[in-house]
Amino acid sequence: MTLTESVFQSSGGHRLATYHKQPAKDHHKALILLHGYAEYTDRYRSFITRLSNEGYHVFAIDHVGHGRSSGTQALISSVSDLTSDVSEWFELLKQSYPKMEWYIFGHSMGGGIAIEFALKHQSELKAMVLSAPLIVLPDAVPGFVKGIGRIIAKIIPSLPLIPLDADAMSRDPGVVKRYLAEPRVYSGKVKAGTAVALDSFATKIQQRLPEIDLPFWVGHGTLDRVTDPAGSKMLRHRSTSTDKTYKAYNGLFHELLNEPESEVVIHDILHWLRKH
Repeated sequence: MTLTESVFQSSGGHRLATYHKQPAKDHHKALILLHGYAEYTDRYRSFITRLSNEGYHVFAIDHVGHGRSSGTQALISSVSDLTSDVSEWFELLKQSYPKMEWYIFGHSMGGGIAIEFALKHQSELKAMVLSAPLIVLPDAVPGFVKGIGRIIAKIIPSLPLIPLDADAMSRDPGVVKRYLAEPRVYSGKVKAGTAVALDSFATKIQQRLPEIDLPFWVGHGTLDRVTDPAGSKMLRHRSTSTDKTYKAYNGLFHELLNEPESEVVIHDILHWLRKH
């Protein structure tokens, strides 16, 4: 089955690209997939196919300013606004598919959004799967620079400010080359407003981790320089869920699904989902 594209009009006035892939045999399992910062859904087509082959309806969305959705490319004023977009869309999905059991997957920023989404909809979700989620950012930016960044973000939020290390995405040079060549993937400097939004969100979501009580699987590369593996460990320790799995992948970088060992990661995810 093909990946069907459509458009969702958010209450914030944005036209958001959405996607749906049906399983070969119709089941009552549905998974919402949330991509990370600067990228978009197309980079997950292979993974979506694997999930579909497992019997899941897979639904995905390009966040504001990403992929085929409207908005200034890679400019985020609030990560929680992106969560609200997903929640609005979810209400429509439930109306169209009232008998589904719902799961959620998120990578990086999408992982942070998935956590915040789960906090709103835990009773409606069967489980959550996270890849290198945005919970803790690497402490590579001095405090006084962050202070200056906040001032700049208020005046010129779209100003490119912090270099993005594309080489930190994957140890596979081909993945990095394609990442830099894809026009719908933003590889420029992180914009001032976006940097502040990501940092503020990480601080906020850390405080709410004890509220997570649904089953979850979280994986993180030990050499991730984009989101700190300490965040995934924090989720495991602070959450009140009695069914939680944390998997550290020794030597892997940020994009677990695009590392040379991606088949191992996907096997682990699918094996865990089969049990849930």
